Amino acid sequence: MRNLIYIGLLAIAAFGCTDEKINDGRDLTENEQVNTYIKEEMTGNTSLYLWTEEIQGKSVTTTADPSVYVAQMRHSDDKWTSVEQDPLVSRTDANANDDIETGYGYYLLNYQTNDGLYFSYVGYVYPGSPAEKAGLKRGDIITKVDGEYLTGDFSKLYTSSSVTVELGTMEGNTIYTETGKTVSMTAANTQIDPVLVDTTYEVGGKKVGYLHYTRFVYASDDDLDHLTTVFRRFKSEGVKEFILDLRYNPGGYEMAAQRLATLLAPESAVASEEVLLEKQWNAMWQAYYEAHGGVNLVTRLDKEVAADARLGDLERLWVITGSGTASSSEVVINGLKPFYGDRLIQVGETTYGKYVGGVTRIPDDEEISDWRLSLITCTDVNSEGTSVKGGLVPDIPVERDITDASPLGDRSEFLLGLVLSHIQGDPIPTGSRSMSQSTPLPAWQEPLPMLIILQE
Repeated sequence: MRNLIYIGLLAIAAFGCTDEKINDGRDLTENEQVNTYIKEEMTGNTSLYLWTEEIQGKSVTTTADPSVYVAQMRHSDDKWTSVEQDPLVSRTDANANDDIETGYGYYLLNYQTNDGLYFSYVGYVYPGSPAEKAGLKRGDIITKVDGEYLTGDFSKLYTSSSVTVELGTMEGNTIYTETGKTVSMTAANTQIDPVLVDTTYEVGGKKVGYLHYTRFVYASDDDLDHLTTVFRRFKSEGVKEFILDLRYNPGGYEMAAQRLATLLAPESAVASEEVLLEKQWNAMWQAYYEAHGGVNLVTRLDKEVAADARLGDLERLWVITGSGTASSSEVVINGLKPFYGDRLIQVGETTYGKYVGGVTRIPDDEEISDWRLSLITCTDVNSEGTSVKGGLVPDIPVERDITDASPLGDRSEFLLGLVLSHIQGDPIPTGSRSMSQSTPLPAWQEPLPMLIILQE
């Protein structure tokens, strides 16, 4: 049964609100229907919620806005379980459209300067997206939206059906806002290819591969096959060292993480199908899985992945990270560390530290089937029992640099250039080139949970 937006659970029905009246005989409001569904998912007898035992007996009024209801229901350690309404996504097409993004097709990093100015830096734009068609590119600075200066609420840049932004300019560490240059965009569906850049370089007499991977997408096996095809090209070119750029990757599907890790792992680890990650569920489901052969407790490297695409025994694996590198990105890094040891070198910022995975649920009830509940269901560790809680600290710490507008994958781009210099054997620059007069803000959109497809 695939009655979920992202996953097919074992024989667990998605609980709908079949009784749409309450004791006084009046019809339930939409909020009450949604919140009744949420409560059942979080506290019911077959709940997958990681902290279901700890929140039993918790009472929150079902008349509240669903987002408020979830925030008050969830456990104090849970920052991620959430609910949202998306009338554009139905139960039938949600999973199929995982590689379709509705919006403007850009990745933004949001900041506040010391004198109080808010602005957004364009990290990248997807090819064919409204942002690209409007002429936006990496390094652009957005200072106004619909004629108003940005505030701490960046939501218009993500959720509006149309938007006009004004671009600032940066000279050194100074941002100039009154440029008069505006860009108008209308939100649209964009086909997402998470392989934003894949290329190779000749460095010090060896071939070095580079992949900028934006999201762990899994709408169908075609997404995994596409990634395999990319790595088949790397393998055919004789890549000896590899640079995996996950600096803007917020996570996604566990299956895509498993595929990427397998393509990068040492051959001996793949051949013996070593453990990539182990999961811990709530008490009921942990006991159930243990009693049924350990299903859904362990994810292993996959030796069935095409051997002519697996890079095998790389001399070194370099990983570029940012503060928004999260979830499935952290699973890949943390999962590969036991096999590479000090040959896996992390460069950039400490990662987000999202040590949990989850599922996304959609009610059966058609009246509320445009609501999606992102539910945290398990914690994860690597084969050595190491969690990413608190974030993965880089071996070579370098803060993000918003004065660099060089294209991703270009040798002149600061972080990539730094890694290539290290491979070449040049000294590593000390310090960073980040803009000291501004403060990075938390991502307006939270990193994605590691999305799990449970085995029956």
